[in-house]
Amino acid sequence: KSDVSDLKTDVKQNKTDISELKEEVSQKNSEIDSRLENLSKVKVSGDILLQNIDYQKTAQDVDDYQNVQVRIGFNAKPTDKVEADFQYVAYDRELDSNNDVNQRINGPSKSTFGRARGENKVEVAKVKVNKVFNDNDYIQAGRDFMTHGHALVINDYADAVTYSTKAGDINITGNVIFADYDNGLNPNKKGQQIWNVNADVDVKGHNIYAGLYQQNTKEYHDVTYNANGEIIDSAVHYKDRSKQVAELGSSGKITKDGKVKYDVAMVASTNERKNMYNEGKKDKATGYLGHAA
Repeated sequence: KSDVSDLKTDVKQNKTDISELKEEVSQKNSEIDSRLENLSKVKVSGDILLQNIDYQKTAQDVDDYQNVQVRIGFNAKPTDKVEADFQYVAYDRELDSNNDVNQRINGPSKSTFGRARGENKVEVAKVKVNKVFNDNDYIQAGRDFMTHGHALVINDYADAVTYSTKAGDINITGNVIFADYDNGLNPNKKGQQIWNVNADVDVKGHNIYAGLYQQNTKEYHDVTYNANGEIIDSAVHYKDRSKQVAELGSSGKITKDGKVKYDVAMVASTNERKNMYNEGKKDKATGYLGHAA
């Protein structure tokens, strides 16, 4: 009887040990799943571009240039509503031998391929939050590639704060774009905000869009560079510049089978400013840009 009792006790203890072991394994599996899930929320991408440009066939290969570009990017989604993107680009770009302005401002530098300009920059660095006030909106801040419609007005990387939502079938997007429209060469031209609102809608197979842009600039400077690309002189060219741009476009099917399509767009702009080279008189100009296909 004592042996049977001891055996029962051992069996009971083994069951307890097995139960505890199963619980520990379950916890470990849960931790592994959590870590794998976190890893799956971060994606890394990249590419390498090797480019050879030969403007003119010559025996000396004097017009033969090589460019190297390396990109690496990260995409993270810590939650269902938040995502972040980052893309860094490093490239070694040859300078045109006839482009004295680039050589003066940027300067030649040593590289594997001889005289070249090596640049490193962040092309994309943005954070996007989805479903802020409703299921169809988002807020985004940072640098991203921006384009709209037929890309007649916006078609470049830019720093911006964006809010986008939907009113019925109409997509409405508002942007505050922080424009550096002189590639950072003239510090007097930095930070000229562009206020923009876009509306896009699909109507029976036709994509119709419109955009309005407003930019105000207090001062615009003409500058003089020295041999090292440093600004040594600056003069105010104009003050109180106000620029408005409106765009309207549409694309869609002409025939029901979609074999014949159309694509049209129109941009109109007005530009008014006080010209300091003309006794402070106001200059005003209007312009139009069209696209049809």
